[in-house]
Amino acid sequence: MKIFLRSMIETRFGQSLPDWVLSRLRMATPEQLQQWGISLTRAQRLEDIFEV
Repeated sequence: MKIFLRSMIETRFGQSLPDWVLSRLRMATPEQLQQWGISLTRAQRLEDIFEV
């Protein structure tokens, strides 16, 4: 799930992910990953995904 979400974020925003994002993805619980996946569908900027 972490690799999938990372790929989706990179595809959506077309950039290499900053270290703070990679760190959050590495430490995430399954529940956080699910919520961030939902947030990704509405996010206008990278930071919007993690402001849950």
